[in-house]
Amino acid sequence: KSSVEGIVLKDGRTAAWCGAEEPSMWTFTNTGQLERKWTLPDAPQTAPVAIDGGVVFAMPGRLHISATAGGKQAEDYRSSQTAEAQQPWKSLTAISNNQVLAITGDNSFVRVEYRDTPRPQLAEVSVTRIPQIVEVPPASANGFLCVATSEGKLMLMQASSLEVLAEADLGGVPSAAPKISGEYVFVEVARREARVFHIDNTLPQTAVIKLDGHPLAGPPLANGTGFLAARTDGTLMLLDSTGAATEKSLFLGQQIQQGPLLINGQTLVVGFDGSLYSIDPGAL
Repeated sequence: KSSVEGIVLKDGRTAAWCGAEEPSMWTFTNTGQLERKWTLPDAPQTAPVAIDGGVVFAMPGRLHISATAGGKQAEDYRSSQTAEAQQPWKSLTAISNNQVLAITGDNSFVRVEYRDTPRPQLAEVSVTRIPQIVEVPPASANGFLCVATSEGKLMLMQASSLEVLAEADLGGVPSAAPKISGEYVFVEVARREARVFHIDNTLPQTAVIKLDGHPLAGPPLANGTGFLAARTDGTLMLLDSTGAATEKSLFLGQQIQQGPLLINGQTLVVGFDGSLYSIDPGAL
């Protein structure tokens, strides 16, 4: 059986999905009431992503969009490969309000777009085979795509064209998807450290953060003077404006599964037991 996972839709609603015997997604209103159940045609192969048109799932041989506006059925994007040659999907990344980048097992970058006309559909924009091996999902923000390769490189791409704008050495194999916060990208290497790069046309490295085997629980949160970062072991760290660790840190005493998050003006982290913890960055 597969576990139930959550996702936030672009309009702020939340949804839960699973790929068990009955692959399904449930959407909830902003007040937490169950809105409706959406039956999925197959089990998802990777975590879905939200775009303006709905939630995109990667399934064997196709990409499917659910929770569409008005509940209209949209046409799936179907892989052109035969069933025998079909590659599994490695990851999905939303690269604009209506486009998704899907990476296949043979490292093809497939861009699809949700279109309302002439009929609701996920339409192919481009398929680009890249020579590098990409095992962690890329991150996208502000029209850029940050791709960490198994060869230990960080590539900065134009999301709209997949043109490589800059490349930097990671000094090891990336152990998690890059995390973008403001103008900086944080890339975890071998669970040992996170390397910080400024997103510009030379990708300069600005800092290295020690992880001691504990991944970041989410993208560091910009706080005006720098960033607040959380490790999964419960360590909260204040970073300076370049992403470098300062001497200020706090141990929560609980493992952290997600965060830090800014919700209604409050800085929160989610504990491994699902509890929400409010953090005062000024107290660090």
